[in-house]
Amino acid sequence: MYYVMSHSPAPIHWRTTTDATRQALFSELFYAEGCYADHQTLIESAALWGDLKTLTSVNRIVYYWLTTLEKRGCHKLIAVGADGVVRAMVLSFGAFKYSNHHLEFRTPPKDLHRDVTFRHLAYGNGTFLTVSVVIKDD
Repeated sequence: MYYVMSHSPAPIHWRTTTDATRQALFSELFYAEGCYADHQTLIESAALWGDLKTLTSVNRIVYYWLTTLEKRGCHKLIAVGADGVVRAMVLSFGAFKYSNHHLEFRTPPKDLHRDVTFRHLAYGNGTFLTVSVVIKDD
């Protein structure tokens, strides 16, 4: 996550960004329509979790992440910069899909092997959610 965010600009935090532009970027952060529309990236995507020992491998994995997120409907969040990238990545970890004011957790039960909590998921209009999945023995 650090490497992907480090390769993304953060215009929301730039001193040279005008207030109007900053407000427009913030409004895009709460509009995640269509993001993330595919399988979860936490387990199923080996190419996204490769070796980070060389600069070449880091650049390749960052490219894979940004391309995957963009192609899976997160292009508006990616365009916001690092703030949008982190939101898109978290949505992809749980295979969350936000569409038509509906947030869906799409991780198949067979892939849930431990408890997991996703905090501070933007749900629009300044609302944030915490989603916890608790695995029980039965």
